[in-house]
Amino acid sequence: QQIALVTVPVGKVGFITGMYVVVVPIIEWFLPKRGKSLNLKSWIAVIICLIGMYFLSGCYQTTSCLSGAVGFGEILTIISVFCWAVSILATDMGAKSVDCISLTC
Repeated sequence: QQIALVTVPVGKVGFITGMYVVVVPIIEWFLPKRGKSLNLKSWIAVIICLIGMYFLSGCYQTTSCLSGAVGFGEILTIISVFCWAVSILATDMGAKSVDCISLTC
């Protein structure tokens, strides 16, 4: 994310990074033995998240946020989104099998 900020506007990096909220349940859906169903409420939450991130990142104030070619900075940010998503899923799995205090120490 930090490297991407050199070439990509802050709002765009923030918008892309916020997509980990959308990516986590989608990745979890594909995991064997953990596949959770993505019902209508989940998809509504995804849409609300996208709209919220659009406004929170300031994308509504500029046209450069959602337009333009995908460059090196955007690719790095997308990779970081998947890293954050995997981190959240790993923490979720670990929290169920160990003492939470031990997990955070």
